Amino acid sequence: MGLHTNWHKTKIQNIGTGDAPRTVHIDNQAVETVSRFTYLGSDIDSDGYSYPEIHRRLGIAGSIMAQLDHVWSQQRLSLSTELRIYTSLVQSVVLYGSETWTMRKVDSDRIQSFHMQALRCILGIRWYDKVSNAVVNERTKLPDVVSYC
Repeated sequence: MGLHTNWHKTKIQNIGTGDAPRTVHIDNQAVETVSRFTYLGSDIDSDGYSYPEIHRRLGIAGSIMAQLDHVWSQQRLSLSTELRIYTSLVQSVVLYGSETWTMRKVDSDRIQSFHMQALRCILGIRWYDKVSNAVVNERTKLPDVVSYC
């Protein structure tokens, strides 16, 4: 058929409990054993939790928020337009692949914290303004981001 295995890209990983797999040899080629790798744009870690992937996604989304600083500070855009930009460009990056994550409370709290920080940035609320999350939610009318996970 003309198909060949690329042994540099082929890896073995044990997800969850147990010892790491032994080195496997196929056609006199040793298959590398790894504890973490990126597959289809998502980091997969051997411990079975999704913290590294969530941390990576929040980092990417944070850099996107920073790149869009000039958008958030424009007076010509309505709040609904800014929120649509946020949900399509930032929130979608955070939630990519979230249906496969093993979520812990600390993970969902961190995602929600990023979401609230982003909304405060969009609304122009500073940390010393002492505005509660309930007020931010009322003004944006967006659901909690962890409800999508």
